Amino acid sequence: MPTNLPPLPGPGAGLSDWIAWALLVVIFAAGYLFLQWREKRGPASERLNTALAEERAAHKETKAELVEVQRLLEESRQNNNALVREFAENKAQIARMEVQMQYLTEEIAELKAELLKRNTA
Repeated sequence: MPTNLPPLPGPGAGLSDWIAWALLVVIFAAGYLFLQWREKRGPASERLNTALAEERAAHKETKAELVEVQRLLEESRQNNNALVREFAENKAQIARMEVQMQYLTEEIAELKAELLKRNTA
């Protein structure tokens, strides 16, 4: 509590002196409590700097997570492209095999027809 309060009114003081003294005491007490409250909260610039530092740390963390997500996305795209290429190669191979099967089926049919001719002749 501040010690620089005004002195008490003397024995011959009137009611207005006592009221003025009481008002000054209340004002000093309110000022003291306000200063204590403000000191407890900390200076505004310090609180803002702390909040800014926290925000920067969160931003760095978010940025690192974004980089990781982008890396995983690119890796996923590359894997997807590889699978699409493999699927296309398999499809082409199946098409070649179907053509080969058709050719062999026709050749077998021709050979059967030739054998039937030889056997009947």
